[in-house]
Amino acid sequence: MAFHSPLRAIGLVGAVYAGYGYFLFGLGAYLISMLLAIFGVSKAIQPLFFFKERIGWGLVLLLSFCALAERQPWFFRSWDGGGIGEGPGGWFGRALSQAFVPFGTVGATVVLLALYVTSLIFATGLHPVDFLQKTALALTALLQKKRKKNSHQLDGLSRIKIRRKVLEKQANKPEKGPRRHLTQETSILLPPGTPLQQDPRVIDTSVPISPLISSRGKRIDDGSVCLVSKDCYVLPPVDLLDPPIRGTPTGPIALQDTQRIILQVLRQFSIEARSGEITKGPAITRYEIYPAEGIRVDRILSLEKDIARATRAEDIRILAPIPGRDTIGIEITNAERVKVTLRELLETQAWTQSKASLPIALGKDIYGNTLLADLAKMPHLLLAGTTGSGKSVCISTIIASLIFHYSPKNLRFIMIDPKVVELQSFNPLPHLITPVVTNPKHALTTLRWLVGVMENRYRIFAACGVRNIQGFNAHSRNKLSEGSNYKSCQNLDSTRMDTLETAHAFQKNGGGTREHLEYIVVIIDELADLMQTASSEVESVIIRIAQMARAAGIHLIISTQTPRVEVLTGLIKANIPSRIAFQVASRIDSRVILDESGAERLLGQGDMLYLSASSSRLLRAQGA
Repeated sequence: MAFHSPLRAIGLVGAVYAGYGYFLFGLGAYLISMLLAIFGVSKAIQPLFFFKERIGWGLVLLLSFCALAERQPWFFRSWDGGGIGEGPGGWFGRALSQAFVPFGTVGATVVLLALYVTSLIFATGLHPVDFLQKTALALTALLQKKRKKNSHQLDGLSRIKIRRKVLEKQANKPEKGPRRHLTQETSILLPPGTPLQQDPRVIDTSVPISPLISSRGKRIDDGSVCLVSKDCYVLPPVDLLDPPIRGTPTGPIALQDTQRIILQVLRQFSIEARSGEITKGPAITRYEIYPAEGIRVDRILSLEKDIARATRAEDIRILAPIPGRDTIGIEITNAERVKVTLRELLETQAWTQSKASLPIALGKDIYGNTLLADLAKMPHLLLAGTTGSGKSVCISTIIASLIFHYSPKNLRFIMIDPKVVELQSFNPLPHLITPVVTNPKHALTTLRWLVGVMENRYRIFAACGVRNIQGFNAHSRNKLSEGSNYKSCQNLDSTRMDTLETAHAFQKNGGGTREHLEYIVVIIDELADLMQTASSEVESVIIRIAQMARAAGIHLIISTQTPRVEVLTGLIKANIPSRIAFQVASRIDSRVILDESGAERLLGQGDMLYLSASSSRLLRAQGA
């Protein structure tokens, strides 16, 4: 075999390689060297680059290139095969091109070109869409950097002159009212081209929402609660609560790097997917991916531990798919969790414009939306969670939400706390019908008394011709006195049921005054302690209240630390469809409270799964 003199310059080994390369692959001999160089550099830069899975596609790329070079009639026709008599595709190209003769010249070229492009994508991992997106982002960042650099060329003296002119111009204007601080003057000095928002693919919802309502007047540092009459009650101002807590923001580059690692792990197991939105919440970050066609979601679910290992995450949760979307979500715990405060929720537009009868603020979902609920539509709520999961804090948040919205004239509480720990701090509230009940036997008596209040209210509704508490309170006092067969009863100003006579009077009026009925919210902090006293009697009373008390304006909030079948019976769960599950001990406990697993994987400290009565899907949120 004869070789040209330029080939002999690279030695005997190079000459032999060139000769056989030209003979077998033609122009493809150059492609072999390029592929080996690309794979070597990629392996050095990215340790997760998987060579074994790409070598097959590299072989297809090489052979399709040889056949394409041999079959197409436009280029490299003068190729002499390095003096060995073969065409531009070599021996393999000539042999493979014979199989495409029935397609014709143009048809064979199109088919081979499509095969070449496809194998190029899978062999190198360079997806055209991702490549164009990254190129566009790089160009955008380069332009912004250049604009920022040009804006900084303005020296300090010119900035001072501009600022002085602005201040002189505003100082010469006549004042038409109280002097205000110039809070917008800094916007004049913003350099042109300053970006107003971040990359739309990364959504950071952990930042506290700006308040939409102002302070309600001056704050009273020392005051007292009016217990003589419920009419003098003043709703507490929002500024009594702690202000929102701002955490350290995470840059979009770090979040995008984590998403690339997730995609690399999927490609390691022959699962092709492309990136979607990244949503950073207060406690977790959700990475969305679009799997390729033909990929079963069960395959991605089975890689949960592998993804957790690669991302070094404390815990992950895969939603396959995300309800209401065509993507798969991978939720990873944030390194720094941001607390959601009640004040932040009460200052949002969703709360101030809410038309709910009994609005309660629960927290924020993964997308940063304020999670509100209407207790009147629930109409009862069941909570479960271990110690430290955030269950007691959630109960306190619900109580505070109602207190900030209703006076004792419109809302009353009955609190049952057998543990004598959580609800004792609410004893001074004027909203309480009776002091916090701590004895389980007295709790059963209180629930039986509440059943009597409920039945009396329904008798009053029937006599007045109304269906529920909203219809009763909507009628005027004159219409009620004309249409009712009952005698007018005395208005009750007592705020407590400390004596038996007050209790009987409260029950006689249906749990309120003749002209107005209050909502009654019953809070049971630990159901397991009550069930140990008299399980059958407690269960029957709770079921009766849950079945009938909605229209009467009586609502239950029941919590338990041990969601066992003996505590949360089937009848109790059937009549309380709204559930909130915090972190529980096992998958069995999660199935008891939610009828499905998932709560055992929560993070604690307010991380919860919410199941509303109007929806069958779980909603993950961070409690306030």
